[in-house]
Amino acid sequence: SVDGSDTNPGTKDKPLATFEAAKAKVRELKAKKTSGEIKVAFKAGCYTAPKGLEFTSADSGSDKLTITYCAYGDGEVKFSAGVTISGDDLLPITDSEREMFPAESRDMIRKLDLAKYGIDASALTEDNGFFAGTQRMDLARWPNKSTKGNDDFVDKEMVTSVNSDEQTLVLRSKITDRINTYHNIENMYMLGYYKYDWSYSKGQIIDYDPATGTIKPSINGYGLGTSSEFNLPCFYFYNIPDELDREDEYYIDQKTGYLYVMGTADDYTLAMSGQMLTMNGTDHVSFVALDFCYGIDKAVQADNCDNITFDRCNIHNMRGKGIYITGDNNTIISCEFY
Repeated sequence: SVDGSDTNPGTKDKPLATFEAAKAKVRELKAKKTSGEIKVAFKAGCYTAPKGLEFTSADSGSDKLTITYCAYGDGEVKFSAGVTISGDDLLPITDSEREMFPAESRDMIRKLDLAKYGIDASALTEDNGFFAGTQRMDLARWPNKSTKGNDDFVDKEMVTSVNSDEQTLVLRSKITDRINTYHNIENMYMLGYYKYDWSYSKGQIIDYDPATGTIKPSINGYGLGTSSEFNLPCFYFYNIPDELDREDEYYIDQKTGYLYVMGTADDYTLAMSGQMLTMNGTDHVSFVALDFCYGIDKAVQADNCDNITFDRCNIHNMRGKGIYITGDNNTIISCEFY
C-alpha cells in the first residue's frame, strides 16, 4: 500500500510500502514454499520507482509455484518510472527571470526547483518527458506545433548554404534576427532532418555565430545534405525561454536547475528511468491489472524469460516500446498500450 511501511510484515492489515520490499518478501517465502501460488496484491495508488524495477532468476517461480503481482480490488495501481512533483511547489518567477519570457506569458509563468526532488537538471533532455497530469508537454519551441499538433519546421528555403564537410548551415536573416534576440542560447537545442526524410538528429547546438548566421547542430552518422524532393534540410529549435507561449510547453534552465511552466496543474511527472521493468532469466511470474508508465525507454525488457504473463496491464506514457520479451511460453493478454 502507498500508506504502508517496509518495516511491516506485509499482511492485509499491515502492508509493505514498496515493490522492492514486496519482492524481497517473495524471496523469503520461496524458501519455505515450493508449490502453489505466492500472490502480491497492491492497493490502489501510484508507486514510484525512478530507477526502475529489476527481476533476476532469483525472483522466479517454478512449474509448481506461480508468483503473481496484481492489483487489489478495483482501484488503479500504477508503477511509475517518473518523479511526481506537486503543483503546490510552483514558485513565482523573479523580475529578472521575467525578462527572458514573452511579454504575454510572463504573468502566467511559474517555476519548479528540480533540486528539491534530487533531479540534476544538467542531465535532462527532451527524452525525460514532462507531464502535467497525464498530458505530455513539449519543450518551448519555434516554430510552434500546428493547431493539429503536427511538427512545423524551418525548411531549406531559410538556409543560404550547407557545408557538408563542416556540418554547418548558414541561416537567412529572417531566422537569425529572431535567434539573436534569444536569452540563454546555450540551453537551446535543434531537431532536424538534415539529409534524409526518414532519419532525424537532435541535440544541443554545438556552435552558433550570430554575426554570420552559421550554426552547427548535433548531427548523426548520416551527415548533412540537401534534398529538393523532400525540402531538406528542415529543423526546429527548442528549449527556448523566449518561446514559452503555450500552456503545453515548458523550459529547463540546465544551469540554475529550474523548470518553468505556464499555468498550473495539481501534479506533474518527470519521466526518469530508462526501462520500467527489467527481467533477466526470470520464469513463472504473472503481472495482473497493473499500470507501467512514465519512463524514457521500454516499459518492459525481458530477456531469456519463460512462462511470463502480462494480463490486463496498461502500458502508457513511455518513450520506447511497450513490452519486449524473449523466451518460451510467454503471454500478453488483454493489455492496452497508449
